[in-house]
Amino acid sequence: MYKLLFLVLIEVWLPQRALSDPSDASLGDYPYTASLKINSHPYAKAYMHTCGGTILNEEWVLTAASCVDGGTTWETLEAVDVGYVYEFSNARQRIGVDRVVLHPHYNNTQPPSLHNIALIKLDGKITFNESANKIGLPDKGWVPQVARLDFLGWGLRSSLLQHNAVPLLSDKDCMDLIEEYVRDLNGKVPFESETMACTGPDFPDKFIITEGDTGGPLVADGIIYGVLSYRLDFNKRRMEKVPSGVFTEVAPYLSWIIENVGDVN
Repeated sequence: MYKLLFLVLIEVWLPQRALSDPSDASLGDYPYTASLKINSHPYAKAYMHTCGGTILNEEWVLTAASCVDGGTTWETLEAVDVGYVYEFSNARQRIGVDRVVLHPHYNNTQPPSLHNIALIKLDGKITFNESANKIGLPDKGWVPQVARLDFLGWGLRSSLLQHNAVPLLSDKDCMDLIEEYVRDLNGKVPFESETMACTGPDFPDKFIITEGDTGGPLVADGIIYGVLSYRLDFNKRRMEKVPSGVFTEVAPYLSWIIENVGDVN
C-alpha cells in the first residue's frame, strides 16, 4: 500500500513533459506565455490546463478559437495563468476571464476550422514584471529569417513549460504532406497557405507537439509568428516526414487583433 501511495505522489508532483525531447523553460525566458484554465469539475472549482496562450497586453491574451469555443456547461474557460513556468510556482498570476472574441470566420461545426484564432479579454490586469510581459507582433507579411522557430507548450499533463526548436516547412511541403496524410485516413484537414504554416520534426518518429499544446505560440526573436491550430497524430500513420503542427499565422490577422485589442505597443 505504501509503495502504491509513493508512486501516486510521483505521478502528481514530478514535472511531466509536454513536448518530446524538449528543454525546460526557465522563469523569464518566455514571459509572454499563458496557460488557459477550465473548471474541470461540475460541482466544485477544480482548475485544469486546457490550452496555451500568449500575452498581447495587460488585459488581452491570444489563443486558438478551438480552445475557447465552448464545451459542457461546467467545462468552460475560467481563468488564465501567467508569469510562471512551473505549475506550483508562487510567481504565478491567475486572472479571470471577462469575455472571448472568436474570429468571425471561424466555424466550429467543421473542425479543424480555418481562421482558428481568438482573443481573451481578462477581467483584471496582468502585473508586468520579469516573468510576465507581452509578446511582439509581426509586421504584415513578416516571415521569420531563421531556419528554426521556438514552439512553447504545456501539454495536458505537464506541470512545466517546455520549449523546442522546430523547422518551418514550405507551404508546398505542408500541403503535400497533409494531403497524403489525410488521404490515407479518408479525412479532410484544411490548409490555407495565405493564413497557415506548418512545422516539422527532424526525425519521423519524434512526436513534438502533444495534446494540450493547442493555442500555444510559435516564436522567433520575441515575435509571435503563429498560434497552434491543430496537430497530426503520428500514431495513425508513419511517414518519412510529417508536419508536427499546423499553425494559424498571426500577421494576416493584425488588423482584426488591433481592432479588438487596441494598443498593443
